[in-house]
Amino acid sequence: MSSVGRVTKKTITQPEDWWQAWEVEAFKQGKLLSEWIGDCCNATLPKKSRDRLTIRAGRGRRVNDSGEDTP
Repeated sequence: MSSVGRVTKKTITQPEDWWQAWEVEAFKQGKLLSEWIGDCCNATLPKKSRDRLTIRAGRGRRVNDSGEDTP
């Protein structure tokens, strides 16, 4: 089962102290936790895979057909 191309909610179970540490680091970097986790995950992908990823829209924003982040 693949969720490629779809936005879906995921349930991830990790110890509470992990979540707290992640939230603190995301806050320090001025990011939402979801953005911070995504950046960390993407950093572990091979470059070829990273280069093919779509652009992440910012909070409350969309990526238009040209790939730009718009309000």
